[in-house]
Amino acid sequence: MEAEKEGGSETKRKLYAVKVTAGYENLIGMIAAEKAKNLGPNSGIYSILTLDEMKSFVLVEAKSKTDVISLFYGLKHVRGHVRGAIEIKEIEHFLVPKEMMGEIREGTEVEIVWGPFKGSTAEVVRVEQNKKEVTVVLKDSVTPIPINLPVDYIKIIKK
Repeated sequence: MEAEKEGGSETKRKLYAVKVTAGYENLIGMIAAEKAKNLGPNSGIYSILTLDEMKSFVLVEAKSKTDVISLFYGLKHVRGHVRGAIEIKEIEHFLVPKEMMGEIREGTEVEIVWGPFKGSTAEVVRVEQNKKEVTVVLKDSVTPIPINLPVDYIKIIKK
């Protein structure tokens, strides 16, 4: 988000949050992005962002609040907007990736967040630091089958 020169005058880009029904963040974000694309470059919308960690919100980078309101007007599952602009510092911790390799040990309970085993809980049985991979065994399976996963595919539940 930076200031941009436009015809000699400087316009500031701001970040706004739009409240939506939980679970519809990505759908509403895609619909709004398509709508902004159809409006063209004069729509005042620069980017639209949905984050898995921020449930019920779609973040929009725009010239003004009225551009955001007009973009989302009439869309189903839109519940409102947060008054005022959001500082980038407030969401920065969501945007910067965390280094998890140092936190994961054998015996750590994790949740798989990506792939065919998404939503399953597992226990780490081996950590490969150089490959950034872990070997896990699913907790709810009858037969303990080791599964190799990248560290990005898991979230720590209990250490």
